[in-house]
Amino acid sequence: MFPRTAATLALVILFGWQTVNSEPVKPAQSDVYYDVVTSGGEPKVCSIKFSMVYQDFIYKNGGLVGVTGSVSWLGNESYVGVMLKVFAVDIANYQPLTTKSVRIGSANITAGSENYKPLMNLQCEDPAASCSVYKTDTSLLFLEVLENKSLFVNYNRHASGIDIKLPIVPRSNISEESNFHKCLEHIVKAIN
Repeated sequence: MFPRTAATLALVILFGWQTVNSEPVKPAQSDVYYDVVTSGGEPKVCSIKFSMVYQDFIYKNGGLVGVTGSVSWLGNESYVGVMLKVFAVDIANYQPLTTKSVRIGSANITAGSENYKPLMNLQCEDPAASCSVYKTDTSLLFLEVLENKSLFVNYNRHASGIDIKLPIVPRSNISEESNFHKCLEHIVKAIN
């Protein structure tokens, strides 16, 4: 009986835990908003920035975790792409303002029901964080699903770990964000 149970457990670990968690977390507190970064007065980066606190029942037995990051559209003369940044901290229970950085194993984006892996991972300014980029066709798809409130950022604490699925729902509707739209138009027009 034990070998059969061990084999079943091994299969669950191998196949089940490497998939994206199907249910997004329900943040206790969340702030998701649009932001435009300029250089010399010209828009250069069009971002959705997020900050949330949630109870982590996968890695922390219900402990609090704080996550910040961004999904940013940027480009140059030949492409438009998306950069994903994710940074997380464990928040110590019963000890106000005591945190510990979480090393992110991997991060990715879910748009609608599809999970998208990054084109490449980059070194972040904080070694515990995750920074990655996505190609042009994927970056445009992310904008489309944003209106349907079906854009999610997923991350885990080690490459083969269970993904935590974070809902990216900005506090204002994308159609109301004229500066964000102007930023995207500027980036797209810059492509030769």
